[in-house]
Amino acid sequence: KQFVSTSIYKAYNVNLKLLLTINYSMIYVITRNKFKHVRSNTCYVRSQK
Repeated sequence: KQFVSTSIYKAYNVNLKLLLTINYSMIYVITRNKFKHVRSNTCYVRSQK
């Protein structure tokens, strides 16, 4: 029984790490896209003046 619980715990840890990496990469991509959008907007506004 002890062996089963440790293997489940290991699998859970791996899944948790995977989820965290996916979340961080998604957040990174989203923020990068938002910053790009903001930059392009400011450039657009400047060119309009």
